[in-house]
Amino acid sequence: MALAWAAGCKAHETTFKLLDLKAAQAAHTAHAVFVDANTPEFRAKNGVVPGAILLDNYRTYDVATTLPADKNTPLVFYCTSRT
Repeated sequence: MALAWAAGCKAHETTFKLLDLKAAQAAHTAHAVFVDANTPEFRAKNGVVPGAILLDNYRTYDVATTLPADKNTPLVFYCTSRT
């Protein structure tokens, strides 16, 4: 499972960093919003992070209605990389 952290995104600046499990747990404790980009089938079998936003589609989703309105909210996106 890959975890990516995005904080303080600006119009022309994007900062992502990969998180290990310990850093992800710290982000969850610090009230970062987790965003699950897995399929419904994967979620049913493996579960989700409590309180995570569930994306219908990892490629296309309405940012304005799906993600928090406060642009300073730390976000952690996660999904599995299955082949």
